[in-house]
Amino acid sequence: MKISLVKSAFVLLITAVVVFVVVWIFWRFSWLLFFILLALFFIHRKPSRELVCMDKKAVLAPIDGKIIAIKNITHKDLGECIELDIKNLLYEAGVIYTSAALQVQEIKTRHGLFLPSSFELSKSLNERIFILAKQEKHLLAMRICAGSLDRSIKIDNLKESYQAGEELGFTLNGTISLLLPKDTRLLVGVGDELKACTLLGYLS
Repeated sequence: MKISLVKSAFVLLITAVVVFVVVWIFWRFSWLLFFILLALFFIHRKPSRELVCMDKKAVLAPIDGKIIAIKNITHKDLGECIELDIKNLLYEAGVIYTSAALQVQEIKTRHGLFLPSSFELSKSLNERIFILAKQEKHLLAMRICAGSLDRSIKIDNLKESYQAGEELGFTLNGTISLLLPKDTRLLVGVGDELKACTLLGYLS
């Protein structure tokens, strides 16, 4: 499996390598700095992800993680819809991908706090990005909610249209919510552990 690094972390990783080398040259080898360096490279890894389904109606997992909730809600932009929440943990790859081929209608960024996702108010108080998009005749959305270890979230690859499985951004331990049409046929359930770009279900 091919593994690369998240581009947005290049400055951090280069700085960490320089600090480690300088300490080693002018003082001594530090096991603590060595393990911190390894941890940073591990956290910011980007494993290759292949699309498991090329069907235009397929809905793909946007990130590695565990499904923590599936519920029916009413949203002001989408009306009655299904909300599917995926929680990403620090040790899982945090690269965020598109769940389908999308035409972006609107992107909203809300600056806020970085509360643990276990807090009831984290969805409304944490920093988050809301992406409203169309997939052919379907209107759907993605909410990227920052985790307690994030210090900012942003879309690294900002444009008007995306192919399915295209890289969007990165989170350390955030929660990704997909808002899907109410007649979406899901093939997963609460508690399922996922890899990014695996199949979640099909649009009608």
